[in-house]
Amino acid sequence: MSAGAVLIIRMRRIVEAFRGIGATHPAEAVRPADINVKPSFLFQRLVQRGVLVAVDSERYYLDEKTEAHYRRRRQTVVLLLLVVALVLFIVSLKTAHK
Repeated sequence: MSAGAVLIIRMRRIVEAFRGIGATHPAEAVRPADINVKPSFLFQRLVQRGVLVAVDSERYYLDEKTEAHYRRRRQTVVLLLLVVALVLFIVSLKTAHK
């Protein structure tokens, strides 16, 4: 499994930890440690992207609308990269047989 896939899986686990306990609004914000989420690089990345939102210095909640947008954007980028790789592969096949 690629490093990128591992990072995506770990970010998804963080998101699902918040979603799983219903921490999707400021009133339901929780401390990450209470749901076994460490303040890792990936956690901070989700905070920077607005997927996880700080209510105070300790508690966070999942912004589901932002998370859905972030997920769709990531899927679009992956699809685009696959298309580019396919086009490059086809071009390399065509030029190799000349």
